Amino acid sequence: MPYLREDELGDRLGRILKDIHIPDTVLAQLQESLLGLRSSQEEMKRAELERFGQRLAQVRRRLDQAYRFVDTR
Repeated sequence: MPYLREDELGDRLGRILKDIHIPDTVLAQLQESLLGLRSSQEEMKRAELERFGQRLAQVRRRLDQAYRFVDTR
């Protein structure tokens, strides 16, 4: 593969891409899809954090029970 400087590569890609036109309707659909994906990811993140919080609370309760058991002996 021949070596190309970054600016030369950028110029070549710019010439290729300058004639590409994406219709506004397609851009709107892409934007809507990306926003929906972001919302979905945020919801999954919230659910995962809640699940981890519940698991942490469960582990803490078990630790507390274990300490109480040791203290009563």
